[in-house]
Amino acid sequence: SFGTTCKPVVCIHDGECTAPSDCFTASCTDNFTCTSKALDTPECCEPAIDETLTMDVEGDAIGWEFESCKPKYSEADVNAFWQTSTGVTEATKPFDPAEGDQMLYFGNGHDVGGGDLLGSCGTAWSPEFTLADEGVDWLMEFWFYVDVERTADCGGFGTFDTVHVRVYDVEDEATFGLPLWTKADDVACNEYQKWTKAGVDLSSWAGTPIRLRIDFDTWDNLENDGAGVAFDAFEFEKGCP
Repeated sequence: SFGTTCKPVVCIHDGECTAPSDCFTASCTDNFTCTSKALDTPECCEPAIDETLTMDVEGDAIGWEFESCKPKYSEADVNAFWQTSTGVTEATKPFDPAEGDQMLYFGNGHDVGGGDLLGSCGTAWSPEFTLADEGVDWLMEFWFYVDVERTADCGGFGTFDTVHVRVYDVEDEATFGLPLWTKADDVACNEYQKWTKAGVDLSSWAGTPIRLRIDFDTWDNLENDGAGVAFDAFEFEKGCP
């Protein structure tokens, strides 16, 4: 009839449709158009981010917990502690997050105690999570920003201003936390004072309820004029069987 738009017939049966690759099947729909569907087979699996596990510290950063402590060889700057960027005013925020509007930041907005000849230390605990699928690889990726005393091989004065990212077994309270990433071992000399992406293997922790434990400690009150340390956008990539 007049005013009716006729849609072209692309296919009548499945054999007239072509899959984009060997990892898809092609079929003809009831509307006579072609569609494709990915095959759920080991051969066609591709690693992918599990977005249900992503921790981006946006909003209220629900589930994160922060603790402060006293450095062994210094009095503590009570204004330097773990916080999301909402705890630092825009006027004093030392650098922008890697992604989004917020980041996990340790410092007082200017430094980690150096302005008052003090030190600082603290721990950030992530929410509990479980990498549910055992038997596949799990890669955790995150952004880090380090502007504190450098290691000796990068022109610093030693091993102080330590930064550790640990994995903590929730069901084994006696564990201190296995180090996954440290400033001393995993920050190259050209990676200070800028956002850099890191990745660590969490495959052996699949099926275990865990938390991330992130520790920072100046130990003393020397060389504490850097802006601090920060982390952002923790993502978890699930591999293939």
